[in-house]
Amino acid sequence: MLRELAQGDRTVGQLAGPFEMSLAGANEGLRIDELFWNTRLDELERLLRSPPSPNPKKPKTPPPKGRP
Repeated sequence: MLRELAQGDRTVGQLAGPFEMSLAGANEGLRIDELFWNTRLDELERLLRSPPSPNPKKPKTPPPKGRP
Protein backbone atom coordinates (compact mmCIF):
# COMPACT_ATOMS: atom_id res chain seq x y z
CA MET A 1 0.00 0.00 0.00
CA LEU A 2 2.81 2.40 0.81
CA ARG A 3 4.33 1.85 -2.61
CA GLU A 4 1.01 2.80 -4.18
CA LEU A 5 0.74 5.93 -2.01
CA ALA A 6 4.25 6.96 -3.02
CA GLN A 7 2.99 7.16 -6.61
CA GLY A 8 0.27 9.67 -5.68
CA ASP A 9 -3.10 9.99 -4.01
CA ARG A 10 -5.20 6.84 -3.90
CA THR A 11 -8.59 6.04 -2.43
CA VAL A 12 -8.88 3.35 0.23
CA GLY A 13 -10.72 1.24 -2.35
CA GLN A 14 -7.83 1.54 -4.80
CA LEU A 15 -5.38 0.53 -2.08
CA ALA A 16 -7.45 -2.42 -0.85
CA GLY A 17 -8.23 -3.84 -4.31
CA PRO A 18 -4.95 -5.63 -5.15
CA PHE A 19 -4.82 -7.21 -1.68
CA GLU A 20 -8.37 -8.62 -1.66
CA MET A 21 -9.12 -6.96 1.66
CA SER A 22 -12.12 -5.07 2.93
CA LEU A 23 -12.22 -1.29 2.98
CA ALA A 24 -12.35 -1.45 6.78
CA GLY A 25 -9.22 -3.65 6.83
CA ALA A 26 -7.35 -1.32 4.50
CA ASN A 27 -8.43 1.70 6.52
CA GLU A 28 -7.22 0.06 9.75
CA GLY A 29 -3.88 -0.78 8.15
CA LEU A 30 -3.43 2.81 7.05
CA ARG A 31 -4.37 4.10 10.49
CA ILE A 32 -1.76 1.86 12.12
CA ASP A 33 0.90 2.95 9.59
CA GLU A 34 0.08 6.63 10.30
CA LEU A 35 0.43 6.04 14.06
CA PHE A 36 3.78 4.30 13.59
CA TRP A 37 5.24 6.99 11.35
CA ASN A 38 3.85 9.86 13.43
CA THR A 39 5.56 8.41 16.50
CA ARG A 40 8.85 7.88 14.68
CA LEU A 41 8.80 11.32 13.05
CA ASP A 42 7.97 12.98 16.38
CA GLU A 43 10.99 11.24 17.91
CA LEU A 44 13.20 12.37 15.01
CA GLU A 45 12.01 15.95 15.44
CA ARG A 46 12.76 15.78 19.19
CA LEU A 47 16.29 14.53 18.49
CA LEU A 48 16.94 17.17 15.85
CA ARG A 49 15.73 19.98 18.11
CA SER A 50 17.65 18.83 21.20
CA PRO A 51 20.95 20.58 21.92
CA PRO A 52 24.06 18.68 20.88
CA SER A 53 25.81 16.62 23.51
CA PRO A 54 28.77 18.51 25.05
CA ASN A 55 31.04 15.45 24.84
CA PRO A 56 30.06 13.34 21.84
CA LYS A 57 31.39 9.82 22.14
CA LYS A 58 33.82 8.88 19.41
CA PRO A 59 33.99 5.25 18.34
CA LYS A 60 37.14 3.53 19.53
CA THR A 61 39.39 2.47 16.71
CA PRO A 62 41.62 -0.54 17.17
CA PRO A 63 45.38 -0.03 16.84
CA PRO A 64 46.85 -0.84 13.44
CA LYS A 65 47.76 -4.50 12.96
CA GLY A 66 51.42 -5.34 13.52
CA ARG A 67 51.94 -2.54 16.03
CA PRO A 68 51.54 -2.73 19.81
